[in-house]
Amino acid sequence: MGKVLFRPNDWARTKIAYDILEPVKSLVDIGIGQGQLVNIFSELPHVEAVHGVDFQKHSKLLEPEAAMSDVSAYGSK
Repeated sequence: MGKVLFRPNDWARTKIAYDILEPVKSLVDIGIGQGQLVNIFSELPHVEAVHGVDFQKHSKLLEPEAAMSDVSAYGSK
């Protein structure tokens, strides 16, 4: 896997979303980009399902390893 670099504002947005959504048991992330949220939520023990979708697959997408995660890309690429 290639090296992935997140800018400080990427992590700031991810933290805001995490703080709001942390109690949920399932998550649908629309426009997943590099996959920060789907990866974080797929590792939380109380989360039962994580789904992510984006128009196209990001070149640096980190696909979650958790079996209950589903990541799809539609469009060109």
